Amino acid sequence: MDNYTTESIEKARNDLRWPLQFDLLKTDAFILYRRKDDRRFRFIRFDGENYERVKTFLQAGDPTIYIPSEEKLQPGQMYNINGKFQFSKIVKNALSAVVASNNYLVVKGELYNLLFNFEIARWVLSHYPKAQLKVSVEVNDPKAKCKTYSSIDDLDSISDDSILKKYKVWFLPRKMEKIDIYAIPDDIIRSYMDTPDFYREFEIIEKEGKKGVCSAYNQENIIISPIYEDIIIENYRAQVLNADGKWGLISLFSSKVLAEFIYDKISVDTKMGLIKGTIGEEEVIIDDFKKRVVEIEIFQSEEGYGLRKPDGSIVLDPQYDNIKLLKTNMFEVFNDGLYGIFKGGDFTIPCAYECIDYRASDSDVSHYYLRFLKVCRDDLWGIVDQYEGKVVRECRYGQKEINDILHAVVLEYIQDCFERHQSIKNYVLYRGERSIIVRLYELGKDIKVPKYCFPPQIQKAIYSNFYYACIITNRLLFKVEEGKILADYNIG
Repeated sequence: MDNYTTESIEKARNDLRWPLQFDLLKTDAFILYRRKDDRRFRFIRFDGENYERVKTFLQAGDPTIYIPSEEKLQPGQMYNINGKFQFSKIVKNALSAVVASNNYLVVKGELYNLLFNFEIARWVLSHYPKAQLKVSVEVNDPKAKCKTYSSIDDLDSISDDSILKKYKVWFLPRKMEKIDIYAIPDDIIRSYMDTPDFYREFEIIEKEGKKGVCSAYNQENIIISPIYEDIIIENYRAQVLNADGKWGLISLFSSKVLAEFIYDKISVDTKMGLIKGTIGEEEVIIDDFKKRVVEIEIFQSEEGYGLRKPDGSIVLDPQYDNIKLLKTNMFEVFNDGLYGIFKGGDFTIPCAYECIDYRASDSDVSHYYLRFLKVCRDDLWGIVDQYEGKVVRECRYGQKEINDILHAVVLEYIQDCFERHQSIKNYVLYRGERSIIVRLYELGKDIKVPKYCFPPQIQKAIYSNFYYACIITNRLLFKVEEGKILADYNIG
């Protein structure tokens, strides 16, 4: 007679819905927890329109965390702030390693373990032959052969004393279909409840009184030779004490020395992102993960406003009446009553216009990333291409007709791209039953693309996966026929 109640078994079964049914590839945003240093990591997908949400979600109240400008992000791509407090892109193939390193999903403040045990792994492969399983500790070891387990024979080849059979270490890198957690027998659920977590990736070993480091599941994989007096493992680094009584820092990924053996003490503050070393009574920062990279910043002198790099080198002399930051490394410059745009390291639009209108021809919303902008001089309007820094239409049109002129310029550009077999950057706004709607990112145009435009073999994939849909739509060409913008998938 065991001590399990029906309620406790069902709770454990329901908790399994996260590792067995939660699909990171199809999720727009999620938070993972890393147990070994008590940190949470946020992941969010940029869909082309949610830039402010991406920025707010990733910064999580810390405005010092640098988020690149909107035009540098790719629609459909997942981003996060990594362990070094830096903005990073998460490619599809890296999600397995992400889960293996941070295997707790945060849902409404509660932590759910995304790993499960050997008995669950065996049941899954018995009932879902298309499932593919990996082991968290193997994924995280660069020296290990990260095997994909896809059959019962693969599992039976594992020795009985392996940690793969003793701990919660398994996870699904991809789910071919939803797994019915209610079909799992109670005795397997109870085995899952009894199995302890395994979150150690490295193990300190001793030989003849000296210490080293090996893989936690494979002691033959020596990462640091056992020649040191003491070792402290902290977040993929080992603080190592040598025979002279000095501490150094060694990477557990590459086995390379990250900090020389000159310190009396080394301390790590993962929440602040600092590694500090003490030499005598002096404390120095060995590494600061939160250091920010600011390429260009606004400054003011007696002569006026200018731009400079963090090291003080001047990018733009301080001789302008005002400078306004539009996006990262993109500035609106005002001088003698005229506006221009300084982007990257040069003027894409000179200070020659009384007004710059950042709206598309059919929109009331400003978009600084648009290729074609309306500009005004002497109360007459024209069009400039801010990407190429050239005038497309001289300032000789009235305010009432400039939107029609802008629309015509956009159509000319689309047709020119089609004739040159050049795709136009876009992202998916909506996927309906018979068509999808994509937005031409640089042009501010929404285009309906009928489902039949795509080959039958990829239609299903487009509708099942937003990320894949964005990849496919960026292979489209767009053309103009009788004033309408049409999509063409047959690009030869």
